Amino acid sequence: MCFEPRPITTLDTQDRRHTVDDLVAMQEDGTVNACHSSPVCRSVDALVAMQEDGTPVGLAAHPVYRFEAHAATPLPVTGQYTITHLLSSLRVYSEPVATQVVACTWLERIVPLTDWMHPAPRLRPQSILRLQVMLARVQAMEACDEDRLEELLPLVPNRTPAPPLTPEGQTTLIEWIIYAMEYLALPQEAVPALEHQLTLHAALVRASEGALQEQTVVSSCVCS
Repeated sequence: MCFEPRPITTLDTQDRRHTVDDLVAMQEDGTVNACHSSPVCRSVDALVAMQEDGTPVGLAAHPVYRFEAHAATPLPVTGQYTITHLLSSLRVYSEPVATQVVACTWLERIVPLTDWMHPAPRLRPQSILRLQVMLARVQAMEACDEDRLEELLPLVPNRTPAPPLTPEGQTTLIEWIIYAMEYLALPQEAVPALEHQLTLHAALVRASEGALQEQTVVSSCVCS
């Protein structure tokens, strides 16, 4: 992956956080495409991602810009960088990251997720792609954290064959969610999902204990 400095067209501003899922919603509502709707697209400096053979990826990393009426050029917002989907001129996710290095690392992580040369990737609220983009953002932040000594394991959704779901893994996930709830309130719509995870965890534990008891009985019979 390489990055080429060049101007791009974007709707991304500090005050108007348009994203690709906004574009999909506009298209589904019958609205005209993003660059012909309000607000007006602007040209900004960015790092356009390219494959090593020069093939465009369809994404660019750049600062979040503030457009002011009296300013001749857009003003970059300090400590805010984002990724724009070039064919829609919209950012892939509303929240920025703190440095250009993190933004480029984030971009490299999301390139394999879909064909970003498509006019409107599926980034609606319930889409797995949107969740993968969010996850890649956090992982990029962690990967660029010099104080983090742990090696980050790759997360591969829809892996074939699927890795086994174990009580230990489910316990760790639920503990992590509960720990996060100390700092952020769990959204009401996520409560049923957490309850489902707890129910699944209980079923896994019962199945594991049942298998262990069966193995113990078999071992006792063999020994006798």
